Amino acid sequence: LKVEIRFEIEEGEVRTENEVRIAQIRNEIVMLLSSKRMTAVESPDGKKLLQDEIFNRVNKVLVTGSVKRVFFTEFVIQ
Repeated sequence: LKVEIRFEIEEGEVRTENEVRIAQIRNEIVMLLSSKRMTAVESPDGKKLLQDEIFNRVNKVLVTGSVKRVFFTEFVIQ
């Protein structure tokens, strides 16, 4: 699975915190993605569920604010 993700976040402190915690955020996403089966993320519903799970995991990491939305800008399954 190759995926690119973008977050919609507020300006200010949460943007700075996102930059500081990027390794922790990436780790959460990698751990989540590695736990998924291909069949679970192939369908539009599966992708939407994955977006929701990423949203929740990233927002658990952030303290000063939160991610508003998660976008997949690339999603390739091989």
